[in-house]
Amino acid sequence: MATSYAAEALARRIRNELLAEELHRYEREHGAFTDEERAQADALLHDLPSD
Repeated sequence: MATSYAAEALARRIRNELLAEELHRYEREHGAFTDEERAQADALLHDLPSD
């Protein structure tokens, strides 16, 4: 069980690192995300109503 938990934690960390790298790459190529884009992403990720 502890091994499974550790494997899941490592997988989550790797996914987060890869996502961060991809977001940085995107911003280098296309510019920073706007406040509106960030709000839309937050709504999608956290299942919130978007404006």
